[in-house]
Amino acid sequence: MSRLLLRCRTERRMEIFKDSSCLLTSSGMNVQVDVPATITTSFEFIDSHFHLDLILQKIQTPTGDYHSFDDLQQLVVSNFTKNELLFGIANYVFPHHWRQWEKQVDNSPKIKVTFGVHPHIAARGISHRQKQELAKYILSDQCVAVGETGLDYTTSCECVREGIHCPSEKDCKERIRANQEEGFLFQLQLATKLDLPAVIHCRDK
Repeated sequence: MSRLLLRCRTERRMEIFKDSSCLLTSSGMNVQVDVPATITTSFEFIDSHFHLDLILQKIQTPTGDYHSFDDLQQLVVSNFTKNELLFGIANYVFPHHWRQWEKQVDNSPKIKVTFGVHPHIAARGISHRQKQELAKYILSDQCVAVGETGLDYTTSCECVREGIHCPSEKDCKERIRANQEEGFLFQLQLATKLDLPAVIHCRDK
């Protein structure tokens, strides 16, 4: 997190992040803070990992279309006027969503991005074309890291996903792990080549 903030040239945000008066909260992590049901004071926050593409996809309604971070911000501000997102890092981990990032981020000074292939997707194998596209996207000035990438042993084999009988569950699991490991290594090599951090996804069964 600290390295990402430094790469984004956010020295003041680094100071805020390191200030002991600030709270770092995360469910599923070691750091947990009780959050009251009603927050009466204003607060500023940093989101080091969110999926802007999925959020925009999920909040489309018959009465309003949301295509960019600014659209999303207007929606949030209208409901939570006291709170402000200081800075966010949008993770683009689905190859078919990579091309949407410029329109969705829309030059917002508050948003930087990462590009990678999620382990669930890498489990199917990363094509040569996808590797070429990923290598191109991470060259963007707005890209601050590669990922998320890693290993996820909860990934179901394609047989289960397609609702058909699995001829060999062991073979499926071995193929998934081999594909994920190959994709993980490729993305780490990209990150190393360009001296970029890697956002790691790691989940055991």
